[in-house]
Amino acid sequence: MAYKFAAGVWCDNPGASRFGEATRTARTIEERIKAYKKLGLSGIEAHDNEITSKMAPEIKKLLDDTRMRVALYTANFFWNKKYTNGALASHDAKVRKEAVEQLKRAIDTAHVLEADVLVYWNGQEGQDVAFGKDGVEALGYLRDAFNEALEYDATNYGDKAIPVAIEPKPNEPRCSMLLPTVGDAIAFSYSLDPRYQAKVGVNPEVAHSIMVGLDYTKDIETAFFHNKLFHIHLNDQEGPKYDQDLPFAAVNAKRGLEIIACLKHNGYGGWVSFDLNPLRTDAEDKRNNIIKACMANFKTLSAIADRLDWNKIKRFRRAGDFSGLDMYIDSVLLSA
Repeated sequence: MAYKFAAGVWCDNPGASRFGEATRTARTIEERIKAYKKLGLSGIEAHDNEITSKMAPEIKKLLDDTRMRVALYTANFFWNKKYTNGALASHDAKVRKEAVEQLKRAIDTAHVLEADVLVYWNGQEGQDVAFGKDGVEALGYLRDAFNEALEYDATNYGDKAIPVAIEPKPNEPRCSMLLPTVGDAIAFSYSLDPRYQAKVGVNPEVAHSIMVGLDYTKDIETAFFHNKLFHIHLNDQEGPKYDQDLPFAAVNAKRGLEIIACLKHNGYGGWVSFDLNPLRTDAEDKRNNIIKACMANFKTLSAIADRLDWNKIKRFRRAGDFSGLDMYIDSVLLSA
């Protein structure tokens, strides 16, 4: 099975952080698109402040010329200071209204760009202290905002309405966030207007699952079961700590193999997208090494996954011989 690779335009960044200044030059969106094409990517991902509505027609032309697509488009609800205490689920009704209008504009721009999915990330939706937010009330605000945006898309674009994928995250930037896990996001989708429930799924990210001690493969299996796996973000993470956005399978190759095997076994045909943060120590000419590493690791593990004997795996499972299964997987992985 041939996979389409994509990466967020934010993955090519100058290296600035809260702890240090930029270590590389800043590239324009156009420069990043051209660089991504040379890497072998077929698609990009962007926020509405990275590719604005004004920029969209020219960017779409460039993408068409380079035979690339927008795999994912998303409204940025975490950077502007007015969203410090949330956007779609803010305590402030005025802020919630402004956020919904921004989401509608993002939907319009996504259609101009012909994006394949519109992602909602829970960014600033959460709390930092005990009693900081009434979760039941906040989820109600979020449900109402989603329903309004989904109705807007359906009314204005009919059967071309864009699928919406929720990207859950347990913490960071807030200490405790709404829709922290894939299970929470899927459950939330069933609270929406029944007319639109099938249009809302999930975009699970490897690092976000690991941050809270969950198994990413089980997360995507749950999404497969509910027909809710609309998109994926692959990377890696060294256990429960800050969101590292490391290269896919750089920490745990066996986990990476299981993820790819799961995608293949369940017939996933969507984008293989990477959400990454290049090292500040990467020099100007090494700024895209992290994307190269992800693609190389995915292709290598994909070839190994093709050698797995699923009948043998099922026999190990039925016999309860899980140490034998583990040894078999190791033998396939390490003999590559």
